[in-house]
Amino acid sequence: MKAQACEEPMSLTQYVEIGVRRRWWILGMLFVVWTGVWSATWLLPARYRSETTILIDELQVPAQKVGEESGPGLQARLQTLTPQILSRTRLQRIIEDLKLYGEGKGRPAPEALVSQMRRDIKVQPLQVAGRPDELAAFTLSYSAHSPALAQQVAKRLTSFFIEEDVRTRAERSQQTSSFLDAQLEDARAWLQKQETRLQQFKAQYLGQLPSQMQANVAELGALDNRLQNAREELQRAQQQKVYLNSLLTQYRELRVAGSSASSDVTQTPPALDAELTRLSRQMGELRLRYTEEHPDLIQLRQQLASTEKLKAQMQRELTVEGGIAPRVESAASAQIQSQLKANELEISDRQKEMGGVQVEMRAARGRLRNTPIREQQLAELTRDYDQSRAYYESLLAKKNQTQLASSLEQRQPGEQFRILDPPSLPSGPYFPNRFRFALAGLLLGAVAGGAAAYGCEMLDDHIHSRGEVETLYAVPILATIPPAPEPDSWLRRLRVGGEIAGATALLAFVTGSTFLAFIARYRD
Repeated sequence: MKAQACEEPMSLTQYVEIGVRRRWWILGMLFVVWTGVWSATWLLPARYRSETTILIDELQVPAQKVGEESGPGLQARLQTLTPQILSRTRLQRIIEDLKLYGEGKGRPAPEALVSQMRRDIKVQPLQVAGRPDELAAFTLSYSAHSPALAQQVAKRLTSFFIEEDVRTRAERSQQTSSFLDAQLEDARAWLQKQETRLQQFKAQYLGQLPSQMQANVAELGALDNRLQNAREELQRAQQQKVYLNSLLTQYRELRVAGSSASSDVTQTPPALDAELTRLSRQMGELRLRYTEEHPDLIQLRQQLASTEKLKAQMQRELTVEGGIAPRVESAASAQIQSQLKANELEISDRQKEMGGVQVEMRAARGRLRNTPIREQQLAELTRDYDQSRAYYESLLAKKNQTQLASSLEQRQPGEQFRILDPPSLPSGPYFPNRFRFALAGLLLGAVAGGAAAYGCEMLDDHIHSRGEVETLYAVPILATIPPAPEPDSWLRRLRVGGEIAGATALLAFVTGSTFLAFIARYRD
């Protein structure tokens, strides 16, 4: 019948009535469960945790001044160092030195001990405030059954971290230096090869380089001027040859005419008179442009004087020799012939000069035609040389930066691990947490008490209320008999007082013990 009555949902009042009715089941189970949990906290072995904080000191000189070869960040360094520190060899040495986890035949295998010790070690990075992706320190902790032992192991682990970090940094610096030395040597050899190729190219195509293009153009212009001057000099020499031949012919004719005539001949060759007229006219033109000290004017005066002297000599010879046979060579004729030989030699020199200038002009034009090709070839060689030089200079800069960073670490505290808080000596165990266990015991006791009360209620066949009767029987209730009042005797008062006192004492004991556990926990 109780099961049928419970098919209907109960109200809050009914739950309260059940709680009052089954109060001793609830309080009893609460006390029993809490007492069991509370007692278990005193039987569990205590664990003590020693913790230290290690931070990284930055270089006093900014990293930008010694280059970017400052090594990996703290996160990467921790990920590298932690497996090395927690290696089986290191942990076994600590276990053997400090006699961790007991001794004797019942001791677990070494692999199990190493696994246990790894579980007892905690490495926790600490993030920088405001910069969640950047780490500045980390905490290292170890838990053991003894405070002194926990502190001792934490010190050993801390020293391992610092020593391993120093060794790793030194080894990385040495490896970097060796690698850069090898790369620098290869880059130097390649750069020297490029320099040799560039020098050989410039030596092979000297005069065809782009930087010499203006010089070639200027040289071609100068050669063109030389060719023009040589051509003009050749024309002048050829004209002089015509003049001298004509003068010699006319002079000989005058001598022949003078030898057959009855009177003295005082006439000179017309070519000579024309030459004197030309020279006089040219001198007048030059005097309008130059002073008397000008080289051209001086040369022209000398030439005019020589021509006048030649005319006077011819006149003298024609006047004196009169009847001498023209077969006898005169001094004037010899002089003219000498000038003709000199003139022919000058014509030959001018022709050779023009030929040489033309050869040089063809060579200069050839160099100018090849300049674009050499420019492209030189650009390729220069690009390879510049790339090799830039690579060599970058390696040299990195090597210098690495040496500067290494020297800086040796002369001043560099970017190294530093102990901020030394391994602490625990003042109390971190496990078991009696306050949390007490709260858990209260929660479990309340659940157990409620379950016990509910179970007792389900097994009880008594009817405790009018609603249960109406639920069990579908008939109207005509009358109810009120409960008989219990006589107000001293026994009843004693029982009620005992219940109140017992409940109060039980709750006070539980509450006080939990509060004391809280005080002890957070005082530690």
